[in-house]
Amino acid sequence: MRNAPMNPAGRDSGGACRCEATGSPLGSWFDDNFPPRCYHGRVTSLCLALGICSFAAFGSWAVETPSHRRVQLTDGLLFIPAGFKPTPQGEFDLTWHLHGAPGVVERQFLAAQRPGVLANTSLPGLSGVYARRFKDTNAFWRLLRETEAQFRTSNTSAPRVRHVTVTCFSAGFGGVREWLKDTAIAARLDALVMADSIYAGFAGDAAARRVNPADMAGFLAFAREAALGRKQLLVTHSPLHTPAYASTAETANHLIAELGGARETAREEWAGGLRLLSRFCTGRCEILGFDGDTAEDHLRHLRHLGAFLERIGFERAPVRPIGGTPRIPRVRGAGGR
Repeated sequence: MRNAPMNPAGRDSGGACRCEATGSPLGSWFDDNFPPRCYHGRVTSLCLALGICSFAAFGSWAVETPSHRRVQLTDGLLFIPAGFKPTPQGEFDLTWHLHGAPGVVERQFLAAQRPGVLANTSLPGLSGVYARRFKDTNAFWRLLRETEAQFRTSNTSAPRVRHVTVTCFSAGFGGVREWLKDTAIAARLDALVMADSIYAGFAGDAAARRVNPADMAGFLAFAREAALGRKQLLVTHSPLHTPAYASTAETANHLIAELGGARETAREEWAGGLRLLSRFCTGRCEILGFDGDTAEDHLRHLRHLGAFLERIGFERAPVRPIGGTPRIPRVRGAGGR
């Protein structure tokens, strides 16, 4: 497994290193990728692993289709697909993504044929930026209210977000961890998709690399609920090594161990170069381990987010075909297009 160089002086509270972006215009890099190329003399996989970012205007990398609608909310950008309408009862589903270029995430949302609308919050910085932004839990409820307000008309029922799915890439986990500390928000969430995106500190001697249980408490509680079928959790990870804090592979191992399970070996080629090496599934909790320990491999979890979103559904229990990957059938919830 390849170690990535890091700058110890740049350590973030969420566990990340800081680096310098190249002097080239960010616009060209953001066209099809999320963070800028980061260097300590060469590209650092570790920096990309936590999404060092400096964003251009949201609209500059949006899906350029005039019939889609976008609304800037206080805490993110709302994407309303062409032709979308809530149900006659005013209900609709919301997917909220943390950390990823809107254009990339919008394309994946549409490719997965997700029901409802998409909100995206992408902040310049590391996991600590998301933790600080969403430590005030009012921001979560504010986005739901502002989203509902977009569909309030005189001739329809009061709009209401029905199912809430939160997806997250890389450094965005800092915000999700804050939300899971709040029992009301945790109860409101129906599904989590953590795309190579759960990091943690160490407990005790860092050389022992024991994941800090306090950093994982909210994720573990949600995983237990998913195992019982009350929520749905999909965790993906790469083997990218992080020297100073627990990697996404180590935090995934922590969840599996706490749930009393074990991985199954897999050898599956997925779209876009993703190669599945292992899986764990219990109830509606699924943990998928993919190959690749480079920045490019890490970014595949964002660029192919749609493959993970397709596994999220609310109406039926997971189905495991004999000899196949556990599948969550695609379900069109409230407000399907």
